[in-house]
Amino acid sequence: MTVLNFNGYRVRKFEYSIDTNHKGESGSRIKLEPKFQAHIAKGEILNQWTVTLSMEISKKAPFYVKIVIDGSFTYNPNEDDQKIGEDNLLLTNAVAILFPYLRSTLTTITALSNEIPAVVLPTVNIAQLLKRNIQKNNK
Repeated sequence: MTVLNFNGYRVRKFEYSIDTNHKGESGSRIKLEPKFQAHIAKGEILNQWTVTLSMEISKKAPFYVKIVIDGSFTYNPNEDDQKIGEDNLLLTNAVAILFPYLRSTLTTITALSNEIPAVVLPTVNIAQLLKRNIQKNNK
């Protein structure tokens, strides 16, 4: 058994619309400014957690998109030999596990729109990015 088990995910919400008033240059690369948020909630069953990862893109983009995904995780304290703790594991590992699903959802939605080329977010350390955003917002 592992310290943190991933039990699956679901796309809870996605919104997508084209900004018909967007004034971008034809053929130019789109500069996106995605905003990410994560939320951790204790489940009804002992050591069960739901991690919600969301992303919203609206500024300077030719479209608006909001995606919210939930991941179900089980924390096994008896396997936590290094005493990392559930909060640290959920904020780093669980969010990192969910990020590829969020990325692929965005790519699929934008590809299906047939209005713009499919958007593929680069791989990033999402946990570190979220920590920086929290620190920036607390200043």
